[in-house]
Amino acid sequence: MKVLVCLFALFVAANCSIIQTRPCAGDKSQSELISVAIEPCESGNCVLHKGSEASIIIKMKPKSDITSLTTEVKGKIGIYIPFPLQNPDACATAGLTCPLKAGQEVTYKFSLPVSKYYPSLSLVVRWRLFDQNKNTQICFEFPTELQ
Repeated sequence: MKVLVCLFALFVAANCSIIQTRPCAGDKSQSELISVAIEPCESGNCVLHKGSEASIIIKMKPKSDITSLTTEVKGKIGIYIPFPLQNPDACATAGLTCPLKAGQEVTYKFSLPVSKYYPSLSLVVRWRLFDQNKNTQICFEFPTELQ
């Protein structure tokens, strides 16, 4: 059993990379951002392959209770353009059990299909989570490349 746990940990470590992010301009995030990782990703500069699926894993700690959390993803191509999400409800689709309690670390994991129809380009992705009152809980940006 210990061997299986070790092999799983090695597999996750090999396919998941903590990435460098920067806060959104004028950021007023109300939760503490602990880390952001992307699967599959081999380095801090992630390449997302068209026709595949990527997962983003966010470790965060809310500073207040949250009854609902919504995901918003945009790509900056001159201006910010929304990525269409089938279901932006993070409590239903990102492995969270709402309500979230203040001061408790939670792990958000969201799978994002990378359409084969997206153009090949480098862009900045803005990832935002907002609560039931439309307050920004987390907002950050990171560079990526679509291939």
